[in-house]
Amino acid sequence: MGGKYIDDTLLDLVRRGAPTAELTQRERQSLNMIISGRTNREIADLMGISPKTAEKHRASLMQKLDVNSIAELLALALREGLIEQHRLTL
Repeated sequence: MGGKYIDDTLLDLVRRGAPTAELTQRERQSLNMIISGRTNREIADLMGISPKTAEKHRASLMQKLDVNSIAELLALALREGLIEQHRLTL
């Protein structure tokens, strides 16, 4: 009693490693925009690509990192030091 509860899915994510070293600079840029809550349209505008391409980048990034949600992506990014907590603008 009085302990903290962590969902098993999130706990598994925290325990396993991720292929973050394999991310390109462009993927890291996309990741930071996704984590900041930007839409595919906003990401597309900022990166000079189409919204459909931004959507494909998001899906590819999540597949590459083996995550199924933005919450898992955020947990992984924080754990791996890909983003800093104070930079989050959610």
